[in-house]
Amino acid sequence: MTIRNSIDWTPRHMAAAFAFVHALFRKPSPDQHAWLLSSECREMWNEFVSSIEGPLLLLDVPTDYDDYSERFIATFDVGTPTPPVPLIESHYNKREPIPRILHENILFYRQFGLQLRDTSLESADHLRHQLEFVQHLLEYHARLTETSKLTDVQQVARALADYASRHLQSWLPEAVSCAVDAPLQFAQPALTLTNLLAHRLVAHAGESLQEAILVT
Repeated sequence: MTIRNSIDWTPRHMAAAFAFVHALFRKPSPDQHAWLLSSECREMWNEFVSSIEGPLLLLDVPTDYDDYSERFIATFDVGTPTPPVPLIESHYNKREPIPRILHENILFYRQFGLQLRDTSLESADHLRHQLEFVQHLLEYHARLTETSKLTDVQQVARALADYASRHLQSWLPEAVSCAVDAPLQFAQPALTLTNLLAHRLVAHAGESLQEAILVT
């Protein structure tokens, strides 16, 4: 499965896509459940999955809140010895020590001035933090592009490509595989969309960097 190159993936469009997948993984609450079942969420889901070449991804959300909440927790948060699909990079990336993974994520956040909106005690390599950072960096990239600050555009494009390849592509494919039989029905489709967006982000960053180099 791939995302079509024919789509005009501007930085703002990419930022909106990452904001959307970030929202899919918010912690359960009645408001979150209502949003997942809303026509707004369905329309956004259909917009982004329509760009995918491959089998149709479905957003199958339990209609009962308690059922949804229990399935979400049983998929991502609770399990023996671990949840079926932890949303944590260091669970999957065994090539590097956990402290290094956490430190690299924190350095990226600090370097580009991200103040995390999610004030929970989740580790720095949690998917929610990572998606929030990518959205933040893409919005910054869009502002730089619109003001023609080409040197800064190159720096941010390199950071996007580096971060996505090191800290999203390093573990999302395995998480997608782990989610095949997850209690939460939309876990695998949502992670699949996120993984495909991460791949598209690397390509987008490379294209942006090349354009900036040609202009200069």
